[in-house]
Amino acid sequence: KKARALAIDTGKRIATGILYRNEDVPNFYERCVPRQGKTTTLASLIDIINRKCDKHIITIEDPVEYIHKTHKSLITHKNLNIHIKDYNAALLSAMREDPDVILVGELRDPISIQTAITASETGHLVLGTLHTAAVIQTIERLVNTFPPSV
Repeated sequence: KKARALAIDTGKRIATGILYRNEDVPNFYERCVPRQGKTTTLASLIDIINRKCDKHIITIEDPVEYIHKTHKSLITHKNLNIHIKDYNAALLSAMREDPDVILVGELRDPISIQTAITASETGHLVLGTLHTAAVIQTIERLVNTFPPSV
């Protein structure tokens, strides 16, 4: 089994864990050139939530890469450019559907990043990716996305 270490800062505490790749989830490393494992990590997180919790999960991807079977959670997959026109519109639509978890395949622009932050501030667990090569680049990109407040 492949494993990935994970740390999440919830604001009140830091949660850590190890994710084991579910055998039902295709091996991302054999299909993707960047080989960073972002999509596989998100799929594993969704799978863990789906198997252990009774939640409403919405995934928004371009294209949908993993179709999750229903276990304990209700999962809705939205394919960008087929079901919805862009990530921002998909996020706004998702928030109206009262999900517990929203997966955003890629946070591409300041508007979708801001909408994802708003969704998380309203109590949704939002999982997403930024296409960066290192953690410091991710933080810099998020910080530089918004103008400094005066």
